Amino acid sequence: MATHEGARPQKLTWLGDSQTILTCGFSKLSEREYAVWDNRNIATPIIKRRLDDYSGVPYVYFDEDNKVVFVAGKGESAVSYFQYSKETPNMIDFLGAFKGKEPQKGLSFMPKKCNDLMQNETNKAVRLTAKTVEYISFKVPRKSGTFQADLFPPTRSQEPAMKFDDYINGQNLEPIRFELRPDIQADAS
Repeated sequence: MATHEGARPQKLTWLGDSQTILTCGFSKLSEREYAVWDNRNIATPIIKRRLDDYSGVPYVYFDEDNKVVFVAGKGESAVSYFQYSKETPNMIDFLGAFKGKEPQKGLSFMPKKCNDLMQNETNKAVRLTAKTVEYISFKVPRKSGTFQADLFPPTRSQEPAMKFDDYINGQNLEPIRFELRPDIQADAS
């Protein structure tokens, strides 16, 4: 399977329950690009397009609950985010970008239970720069100061759905999911 023709490093992420994989890499002209692949037939991508104007090696994260792809490049100060949908022509469409002051050396997303639900925070990341470790908050702007349940579908639990022996013996279960609600978070603290 030939992914991206450029010589620079490539990254990939599983796109949840959609049977697809997203890769980020570089073209022969060193333009950052993405491709979406059907994991049942990886001979050719479903789509391959130019991603953005950045040149850093990408870190890629997929929020399965809200179908958002986050891309941050090493040495860049931005984190771009895109809506994923099989129904749109590009499959990923630009939503926005966080722009920091310092270039990042690393980025990791926190578990959903760490989000501030009352502030409509759908994702929270930790960003490493040469001088700091900082939190980045991704929020959906809403006027209401109340909990917005439509932003928080059931999310994967950290509790396993089965034992290792069951898996080895061929059992296959859906992941355990739990509701994100402020009253549950308050009880858990």
